[in-house]
Amino acid sequence: MRRRAHCVVGFTRHEVAQFCASAIGCDEPVLIGTDHAFSFTVSFMEHYGLTSWDQFLDDFIRHWPTADPHT
Repeated sequence: MRRRAHCVVGFTRHEVAQFCASAIGCDEPVLIGTDHAFSFTVSFMEHYGLTSWDQFLDDFIRHWPTADPHT
């Protein structure tokens, strides 16, 4: 986990995958979940003219190509 000025900053997809793989590899039970619902508000969608989930995903991928390395 990287920290800046006492704040936790984001993880890359690769770092999340490594963490999950490590947690799953332990002997203890693990529950892993993500919640993206609170990241983008209705006002965000309205501001950018996004009226459907598919439009949102297309726009998201265009601006944040998360399939690329180091993202």
